[in-house]
Amino acid sequence: MDLKDKKIVGLELYKSGMSLTEISKKLKISRKTITKYVKESGIKIEKNVHKYFINSSYFKVIDSEAKAYFLGLFMADGCVIKRKSYVFEITLKSEDAYILEAFLQDAKGTYLIKDKVVKYRNNNVIYKRLIISDSEFCRNLIKQGVVPNKSLIANPPLLNDKYKRHFIRGLLDGDGHYSKSRRRITLTTTYNLLKYVLQAFNADISLIHLKNNIAYFDISKNYYLIIIYLYFNAHYYINRKRESILAVLHRYGKDM
Repeated sequence: MDLKDKKIVGLELYKSGMSLTEISKKLKISRKTITKYVKESGIKIEKNVHKYFINSSYFKVIDSEAKAYFLGLFMADGCVIKRKSYVFEITLKSEDAYILEAFLQDAKGTYLIKDKVVKYRNNNVIYKRLIISDSEFCRNLIKQGVVPNKSLIANPPLLNDKYKRHFIRGLLDGDGHYSKSRRRITLTTTYNLLKYVLQAFNADISLIHLKNNIAYFDISKNYYLIIIYLYFNAHYYINRKRESILAVLHRYGKDM
């Protein structure tokens, strides 16, 4: 790893909560050098920076609604990055930051959710980003299917049947779309994940379409039964997506 790469990795580690001294030891460069990199990037150096914590074995066994849901959400919107060590990162809309807070609470995490500014049509849009620099945590995610460069190769995890619906709800909260005006659910992900979801819905896998190496389905049949399957007694979900569903149900005189 050359100095340019060390600078990039060092800044990401600092943003995730690792101290300057720890970064210096990890990357085998002086503390003075990494301090210089941080200052040059415009990041404020905080006093008493401490290392953040997470339950490293959180995803080792999927044995709760929360773990299944967050596995689905992270498989959709998160990524494991291989640098010198593994780092997990997920970025969501600011209005959805509460779901990351719910994850940190369940996983006993002390990492910080920080702003990520993205330039969009000459405007700065603020997203919320969570970075976790814990190799064991990342390895457990990888074993569950959240692999590096997963976009075209992600496969479904082996889950107890009672947790499948929570995993799928998380997957849909990340890569799915619920129409606000009609009974329609769309999901774009890998072929194997789509097949897994449709089988859980007792739907025909011929609904899967391929376009430019991207797989997706668009389903409306048995809409109400699918929604009940996904949301009955559920505690974790993206509110704005659930509200889209409620609007459609109300239009057709149904309730959840």
